[in-house]
Order: sequence, then structure tokens, then C-alpha cells
Amino acid sequence: MMAEDVLMKNSKTQSSMKRKILVLDDQGSFPEDLMEYAVHLAERLRHDLLVLSADTAWEGEGFRKRAGDMAKAFRTKAEANGIGCESMVRKGDLGAVIQEIKEKEKRIGFILTDAGIDRRIIAEHIPLPIFSMESKHHRNGGMLMTKRATDQKKKTAMKTAGFGVITAILYAAVFMNADTVMNYFTRGGWYAALPVASVFIFSFAHGAFAGNLWSLLGIEAVQKDALREVERKVIQKKQKIAKKPRAYSYVNPFHRI
Repeated sequence: MMAEDVLMKNSKTQSSMKRKILVLDDQGSFPEDLMEYAVHLAERLRHDLLVLSADTAWEGEGFRKRAGDMAKAFRTKAEANGIGCESMVRKGDLGAVIQEIKEKEKRIGFILTDAGIDRRIIAEHIPLPIFSMESKHHRNGGMLMTKRATDQKKKTAMKTAGFGVITAILYAAVFMNADTVMNYFTRGGWYAALPVASVFIFSFAHGAFAGNLWSLLGIEAVQKDALREVERKVIQKKQKIAKKPRAYSYVNPFHRI
């Protein structure tokens, strides 16, 4: 009996020493195919799973029940593959929840999220690789992507189309009325401000169109705040290591032994 207890204790210790994959969800449910992907990934990398459900909408008991069912399904799949699995439910702002987990859990290797969660919020609070996964089925069944991601993509597409039309109209108006434009632009006096104003208008319209087009294609610029936060934490860590006191030995040659 004692040997079994020691064996169980050793296995728990080994499991606690493993690095973990943080699986983050803010809906209290996770698609079946993404669960299987997370479990198989943890098995290949020899990581444990930490399933975090963040109730950012303050739903309360309903969210907790859904999250509990999801965690149970996760544990069943993980245990079947010999993977350690912990689950947590936290209520509040996503950034605050991430900050709390970062302070408590020190062995997180990287983060897996559903495609609907804003990765920028996570990156502002924890400097770890973040991988967004897209399910074949919507978490409520049927759609390819989450509703929020779809809505955001629709808004971006509408902005791209709108600014694209405005840009095309501006260019067409200039080319079709080139003589009139040149007549006003070369009059001098206050008319000299017209070329400058035109440049600003064209730059705004074309820049907005290009920016939304890149976003629609999935290419996003690095957020300065998130980048600075990561750099600050790295610098602090290096300074902390540099300030670590060292032990020195000193022998007094005049001391009598």
C-alpha cells in the first residue's frame, strides 16, 4: 500500500513539473475537434493541459455549468491519452483573468484559443506564443467561424469596399476633370492650398482602404503597447538576474587561527 502511495505521489510530482498548454475559452464551451487537437498536441509535446474558462460577460451559474461540462469532457479525453488536465473558471475582464493565471502558473508553454478571442488582449498581459484555432463547426453548431469573428470580418469587408469606392471616385474625378483641376491648382494665392488638401484627402481614403484590405487578408500590425509591455518584462527579468547577489570569500591574512 505504501509503495502504491509513493508511486502515485511521484506521478503527481512529475505531472506538476511538466510544462502546460493553456487552453483559453470565454464561452464556457469548446468545439469537439479543437478538444481532440489540444489533447493530441499535449500528448506529442508531453505537456499537461490547463483549461481556463473566462466568464467575461458575467453570466454566472449558466456559464459555470457549461464550463464544468466542457472541463469534464476535456479531462475524459486527456486521461484516455495519459495527459494531466486541470480546469479553472474565472469571472471578470479577460486581461485581469490572464494576469491572475500568469502570476499563479509558472510553467505555461504556450496558449491555445478559439478564433473568436482577441489575441491582442492576451499578448498585453502574458508574453507567450498564442495560437488561435478555427473549428470546422461553430461551437453552437453550423457556422465555420465564431459569430464574433464573422461579424468583425463583415465590418472590415464593408469598410474595405466603402473606402475602395471612395478612392476610385476620387481618382476618377481627378482624371476626368484634369484641365479644371490644373486650372484651379495653378492660380496661386489661396488656391495653393488646394493641392495640399487634395493630398491629405487622397492619402486618408487610400490609406484607410489599404489598411482595411490588409486586415481583411489577416495581416495585422504589431501593437506598440503589447510590444512595449513584453520588452519591459524582458528587461525587468534581465535586471533581476543581473542584480542577483553573489557569494564572495575573503581571507584575513592577519587573523590568527
